[in-house]
Amino acid sequence: MKLTKSLVLTLILIAATGCADRTELDESSLVTIIGMDTNDNRELSITGMVLDFNEESKSQEILLSGKVQSLREARTVLGAKSAGEFLSGKLQVLLISRSLLQKNEMMPYLDVVFRDAKFSNSALLAACDCSVKKLMEGKWNSQPILTEYIRKLIETGHRSEMTVRTTLQNFHYMQTEEGVTAAISEIKPVGKEIAVTGTMLLNHSGKMALHLNKEESALLLLLQNEIELPVSYTTTIHGEEGDSVVSFDMKKAKAKVRTAYSNGKFQFHIRVPIRAEIAELDGPYHLAADKKLIESLLTDEVEHAFKRLIGKLQAHKVDPVGYGLYARAFQYKQWKEVREDWGAAFGQADVDIQATIAIDSFGVIE
Repeated sequence: MKLTKSLVLTLILIAATGCADRTELDESSLVTIIGMDTNDNRELSITGMVLDFNEESKSQEILLSGKVQSLREARTVLGAKSAGEFLSGKLQVLLISRSLLQKNEMMPYLDVVFRDAKFSNSALLAACDCSVKKLMEGKWNSQPILTEYIRKLIETGHRSEMTVRTTLQNFHYMQTEEGVTAAISEIKPVGKEIAVTGTMLLNHSGKMALHLNKEESALLLLLQNEIELPVSYTTTIHGEEGDSVVSFDMKKAKAKVRTAYSNGKFQFHIRVPIRAEIAELDGPYHLAADKKLIESLLTDEVEHAFKRLIGKLQAHKVDPVGYGLYARAFQYKQWKEVREDWGAAFGQADVDIQATIAIDSFGVIE
């Protein structure tokens, strides 16, 4: 009997201890978006979107901002302006302005995110082609709650092959892995809406290297084999009787890579076989009779688009696809010599990319 009472008392004490440091929801301020920006004096400014659960608050979302020296200091500065306990464990989106990415390396700013267990590493990382504060202060037509709006915008853009989807954990991997460089979503205000504009590529230092539009982003995702099929793609083919706009769905596509090393350069042989279904064709073609011609014209256009993309990546010495991982796996001896500056080595590599398109269908009518 005494043993039973002792066990019951022990369990009660353990349960009470677990509740000792609880935080009441109506006494909390959950930061869901953090925006980072800079001004002409290179000062760091932080804007935070906070969900306030206090019944007396006039708004669910409260905007807080301030000038800080680091992201860690932002917790103190913004927390001093918050009515409740400032909590960052539910962070959904981290926005960084294009101007900050052009001027500064990102890893020193984000150091606290990867060290402090209170930050959520599942938060999405995105670039903003405007003032972060302006975007977060704006009133947008489609806005229910800004946090939900921006996160769904990025995730929908990724599912529609318009941009990448990068969490803070993904970003940390890409910045610390020598064989790949980082890619993040980019958004901007367009009229009274916020729109996904494509993908921003960063170099190994974490600074902006270049921007990819939505069409280039789709090709990047395809090369990464990170794409959800089917994928819609529109291009213009150039036939003898003039130009024609063609839209098609990629029903099956997977990039295949072989590597080699010759004459002091890495070599990458990339093959992208695509099975397609025509969704729209504006031109003087007899679909069944001209199938081979249409396949040939489409192959030329898509292959040229891939080559232009690879050319851009090499010109800016970035490798968001991760060809450095192939080089390390299959050409390790040569890889060791360039691992600390893989971007430059990739810029000098010989890259041969070939696409082939086979049309499975011209649509339900055909």
